Amino acid sequence: MVDICLINEQNTLAQFQAELISYETKSGEIDSISHQILNCSDFFLVKNKANLGRLQLKFLVEKESTAEASKMASKFITSILGKSATIKINSSDSFYGYLSEYELEQIELDGFCWLTMVFKALRRGDLKTATLANGTGNINNIGSLESGAKLVLTAFQDVENFDVFNIHIKKLKANEPLIIDGIKGSVTQGNKNAFSNVELFDFPKLESGNNQIVSSKSVRLEISYYPFDLI
Repeated sequence: MVDICLINEQNTLAQFQAELISYETKSGEIDSISHQILNCSDFFLVKNKANLGRLQLKFLVEKESTAEASKMASKFITSILGKSATIKINSSDSFYGYLSEYELEQIELDGFCWLTMVFKALRRGDLKTATLANGTGNINNIGSLESGAKLVLTAFQDVENFDVFNIHIKKLKANEPLIIDGIKGSVTQGNKNAFSNVELFDFPKLESGNNQIVSSKSVRLEISYYPFDLI
């Protein structure tokens, strides 16, 4: 039996009367495109990609009657449809993915039902944050996969037309942080949309391992990311 399960920061037992009884993971498959070179015994590998792994959660849902338990399980399922899910189990295991399968199963004992949920998922560590005082330096992504990065840029004085992470910043007023969020996909300043202040073709990302960051002008740069690993 598991002590605690949080999905999108909601305690499943408190919110849906769904107690997590067990969970298991299964690694994903590898998609490969290759062909054998004529007149030789070697292969030419065109593409090799690891798919998301499988996280299976089994809950026991309890209500006043079996019908009510099934209804609550249905509400639980629909609460996470159509969106990504962060899943935290006890204090040790954290995952990020989306619901791909479910199964509702009636049991003879009145007031209970089994709910099995299957997620396509990655293992996700806690949020990491580092600060570069002048916008230039090294950031080590401790995850084994590329990860979206959130940038918070703060200028010491008004600056214009500079580049960082292959993003062009048109203007940045002193002491008014500009947030370029590659985790959620937004650009804001003072809680307002600030896409007009930047030119970008893609949101910032950190490759696995060491990343050399260079800002063409001196600004304070705070970088946050989640480390990701395969299941």
